[in-house]
Amino acid sequence: WTNAQMDSIIDRETIQTRTEQMLFKNGIVEHRRDKIASRTLIPTDTIEVINDGTVDLKFFVVRFPEDAIGLFVTIAAGETRTFAASLLGNIGLCRYVMVQNDSLTTAGHYSFQFID
Repeated sequence: WTNAQMDSIIDRETIQTRTEQMLFKNGIVEHRRDKIASRTLIPTDTIEVINDGTVDLKFFVVRFPEDAIGLFVTIAAGETRTFAASLLGNIGLCRYVMVQNDSLTTAGHYSFQFID
């Protein structure tokens, strides 16, 4: 892959690369939906999320950032969870991996990684 090709499928500003893993660490302000990554890579089988904030967060995939949430996984505050990528929806068809914070008053923080 060239850098230009990689830039077209992932947000390199928020990614730290490890061998065989893509790790995203980020915060999310209250009552907000954010894109974690633009993704058209071959789908991985497993995802790990660490919610090290104090509010529950929803993780899901969509074709366009403004699309309604279909399937999603809620990660409770303080919880670490490893689960099948398919629980987020069709990760191979959907381009954007998203996180949503429904709290009206509290920001959140998480780590998210695709595990090959």
